[in-house]
Amino acid sequence: MYHILSNGPVNAHVITFDYRGFGDSSYISPTVQTLEQDAIAMFHWLKQKVPASRIIIWGHSMGTGIAIRLGEYLALKNSTSPLAIVLEAPFTSVADATHTFPLSFFHRRLPFFQQFCSDRTRHPDTDMNNEDRVSKITAPLLVLHAADDSMVWSEQGKKVWRKAMESRGPDLHVPVFVEL
Repeated sequence: MYHILSNGPVNAHVITFDYRGFGDSSYISPTVQTLEQDAIAMFHWLKQKVPASRIIIWGHSMGTGIAIRLGEYLALKNSTSPLAIVLEAPFTSVADATHTFPLSFFHRRLPFFQQFCSDRTRHPDTDMNNEDRVSKITAPLLVLHAADDSMVWSEQGKKVWRKAMESRGPDLHVPVFVEL
């Protein structure tokens, strides 16, 4: 996707980074709060280089949780909005994503699995409830989801989009859902 955006007809500059504790960054045990702080810092750094009206925030899978939190933060702070927020394969919540994740197929049949996962995924350090938070975003929103996504079911993306639709006032852009 980066190649298409930067070398194709869009001719965009693509800025991507590793969150703390991921990729080539220093190792720490990341929390939702530190991931959000990293995204906020990156957005503010980028705003010094280009106008916010040229910035598109793009989150993919787990990154949709951080993109939504960044969009919520910007809206609540009445900060300059980005051009748009794109959510590629968003999940409704970490608990839902864990329950439908293919590798959990055998474990979710165990009687204690749901309770075990629910408790841990609702902790402030790990909770990313996209379905609840997306309603606070005021930037234009595009939700992309593959119909055959086996990691994050497309129904979760549709629920996130529906929640965004329900919460939009008449003065905001209508969120768009595209099933691929």
